[in-house]
Amino acid sequence: MEFWDLYHLHGGRVYNFLLRYLSNRDDAADLTGNIFLQAREKFSSLKNPDRAEAWLWAIARNLLKNYLRDRKPTTTLDETIEPVTTVPLNQNGHRVVKLKTALRRLDDAEREILLLREYQGMSYTELSTLLGGTVPAIKSRLFRARQHLKEAYFR
Repeated sequence: MEFWDLYHLHGGRVYNFLLRYLSNRDDAADLTGNIFLQAREKFSSLKNPDRAEAWLWAIARNLLKNYLRDRKPTTTLDETIEPVTTVPLNQNGHRVVKLKTALRRLDDAEREILLLREYQGMSYTELSTLLGGTVPAIKSRLFRARQHLKEAYFR
């Protein structure tokens, strides 16, 4: 596997994960670029091409943690301005907004595991490799995260 194959296969998935996690297009795009820059620099050290996806997600996860630790709290334009619309949100639009709000209320670890499982479609085995822990522990963490999401959604 060549680096550009890795980029073309997973660039969109990494960006979409970061966009859902950060709720900010510019930050998601910047961080995606940084992830692939680091991956490009370290690509020659990849020992097993069959594990390229897990290797890439480990880089993404580490850079996301660094970003979250280093960033200063800010509010986005979306959080400060009430949307102006002449057409009321339909029921599905309301549910999407409610779900995004509930996801933001979760702690970082819960949001991460839910997004990786539900939006990126990672298996329990992939999650256990990436996040550390056994498959039963991952299932337990997902169960608790789903419970907290449900509580936050109906709050």
